[in-house]
Amino acid sequence: MISNWSRFTAWPAREMKRLQDRLLVDFLREDLVPFSSYYAKLFDEQDIDVDEINAVSDLAGLPFTTKSDLIAALDEDPLAFVLRPTADLIRAHWPLARKLPLLARKLFKGEADVKRVLEKEYLPIFMTATTGRAAKPVSFLYTRADMYRLRTAGRRTADVIGLTSADRCINLFPYAPHLAFWQVAFAGFESGIFMLSTGGGKTIGTAGNIRAMEKVKPTCLLGVPSYVYHILRCAEKEGLKLSSINTIVLGAEKVPPGLKERLSDLVVRLGGKPPRVVGTYGFTEAKMAWSECDGGTQGRESSGYHLYPDMEIIEIVEPETGRVVGEGESGEIVYTSLDGRGTAVLRYRTGDYCEGGITYGPCPHCGKTLPRLSSNITRLSNVKDVSLTKVKGTLVDLNHIASLLSDASEIEEWQLEISKLNDDPSEVDVMTLSFTPVAGARIEPKEISRRIFDATEVALNKVEVLALPEMVAKLGLETELKEKRIIDRRAEAKK
Repeated sequence: MISNWSRFTAWPAREMKRLQDRLLVDFLREDLVPFSSYYAKLFDEQDIDVDEINAVSDLAGLPFTTKSDLIAALDEDPLAFVLRPTADLIRAHWPLARKLPLLARKLFKGEADVKRVLEKEYLPIFMTATTGRAAKPVSFLYTRADMYRLRTAGRRTADVIGLTSADRCINLFPYAPHLAFWQVAFAGFESGIFMLSTGGGKTIGTAGNIRAMEKVKPTCLLGVPSYVYHILRCAEKEGLKLSSINTIVLGAEKVPPGLKERLSDLVVRLGGKPPRVVGTYGFTEAKMAWSECDGGTQGRESSGYHLYPDMEIIEIVEPETGRVVGEGESGEIVYTSLDGRGTAVLRYRTGDYCEGGITYGPCPHCGKTLPRLSSNITRLSNVKDVSLTKVKGTLVDLNHIASLLSDASEIEEWQLEISKLNDDPSEVDVMTLSFTPVAGARIEPKEISRRIFDATEVALNKVEVLALPEMVAKLGLETELKEKRIIDRRAEAKK
C-alpha cells in the first residue's frame, strides 16, 4: 500500500494503472497462487501459467470466482481460500529480496522470531461473514496485516468523506461479525475520531440510541439508511433538538436520492442545517469499503465511490458474457485483492450491477484522481422471474420498484412480498405491497399501483396501508440486522 495517501490521491491515472500491474504480478506469483490451495489447484487444473500474467489486462483470460465456488470449496476445506505459506513454498516462490530478511532474522534472532513475523502477516485472528440472505453464509478471515488494511481503508474513507478529529460520531450499524460495523469502528480508531458504537437498534434499542445522541451531541451518524431514518424520525417525535448533526454516512444498502433528501429534511426539522449525506459501498469478500466524497451532496450528482487502486482491482464485466467493458460502461462488479492475507479472492463476481461503471478522471467535487465507481448499484439477484399468470412468466426488476418506492416523497416506509396464491406451489405468484404514507400526505393505494405499473408494466395484486408502528415491526427495523424490505416467500408454499 502507498503510505503517502494525500499525494497518492493526485497521481495520474496512468501511474496508478502501472502500479496495479506491478502489484498484481507480485501478489499472484508470490502469495495468492502458491499459498491458496483453491487457486493453486485451479491454476494447475486449467494449465494457467502465472508467469504469463504481466498486467491487469491479462486478468480477462482468467476464470471468475463465484459465490457458489466459495461455498463448494469451503464445504470441502474451510481454509481453501486462506493463504497458508510453508517453508518449502516460500523457498520455491519468494524472490531473494523477500527471503533475505527472513534468513537474517533466523541467523541473528532464531527460528522463533521468523515464526512470529510470518504469523503476524498470515495467521488469521479475526473474522467477518456474509449475511446469508441469498445463500449460505461465508466467513472471511483476517490476519494482523488484514486488520491494518481495514484500518487504512477506514482512515481513507474518513478523509474522502471529510471527517476529522473534531467530529463526534455515533456508529449505528448493528453489532455483528459483519463488515459494516467493524469498518466504521476501525475507521474511528485509525483516524483518531471519537466513535461511539452502539450496535444499532438490536443491541440497546432505539430509545437507548436516542439517549446516546442526546448525550454525545454527534456531528455525524453512520448506519443502515432505513435505521438512521427511523431513529431520526423517532427523535423528532420526541421533540428532540439535534442541531449538531452535519454529516450522515450510510452503508449496507443502496441510497436513493429521494432518501438522502428526506434525511436532510429530518435533520433540518431537528434544528440543524442541511447535512452532508454520503453513501458507502463494501462487501464481505473485499474486507473493506469505499465512500462517496462530501462534494456529491445537497442535491448534486453523486461523486461515485472513490476506490483504492493500490489495494484492489475492480473490473466491470457484461453479466452474460463476462467480457470486460470500457470506462463508463455498465456491468457487473468483479473484485480482485492486490495485497490481501487471510481469505483472498481473485476475480470475484459480486452479483452487483453498476450502472455507469468506473470513471478515471479527476472527481469534479474533490479533485482526487482516484478511480470512481458509480453509486448506481443494484443486485442482479433482485431481477426475478415472476409467473403472474398460469401460462406466462414475466421478468421483474425489483431494484426498479425499490428505487421508485424509496424515492416517493409521500411514502414513509414500505415492504414488497412475493408469495404463491393460496399458499399453493402450483399456483400463480402474488405481489403484495405494504406501505405507510408520510404524515399528512394523501396518496391512495391505486395511485401507488398505477405508478409501479407505468414504470415497470407489472401490476401489483394487493396494496395495503399500515400504521407506522406495524410497518416498523414488519420490517424488523429494531430487531433485524437488515430490514426485511423485499421478501420472496414462494419457496415456503406448502407442497
